[in-house]
Amino acid sequence: MLLSGKLQVYIFSGHIGGTNKVLATLNPGQYVGEFGLIDGEPRSASVSVMESGEILFLPALAFGIILDQQPHIADAVCGFLCDRIINLPKLKLTSEKAILIQEKRVKPTLSNMKTLCKIVREHNKLTAVKEKG
Repeated sequence: MLLSGKLQVYIFSGHIGGTNKVLATLNPGQYVGEFGLIDGEPRSASVSVMESGEILFLPALAFGIILDQQPHIADAVCGFLCDRIINLPKLKLTSEKAILIQEKRVKPTLSNMKTLCKIVREHNKLTAVKEKG
């Protein structure tokens, strides 16, 4: 979580001299790396410092303990991930499980959170491939 300062989240263009695609500018109170914290997968974007400041780092082990001990936080994280999926452009949810996502009725387990992260990551990969091609 960004406590102070400003960060820019971007994806490398893939070739020298190319323009990086800026995904977001983060201000205090916003966070980055949430998917890696949940699913342990490598980062899908890079971050650069626009204004120096302070960040709060949360280790994955501590995050797991928080989810176990604070069910309302697990509910909020699961709801956040459902919102991310619902707001993905050009994504059509049609299965029975998709209805659970749309209605935010996904059981807030770490396994389900990893699956929700995978949906977003796969959508982002497919989108990036279409934009390059």
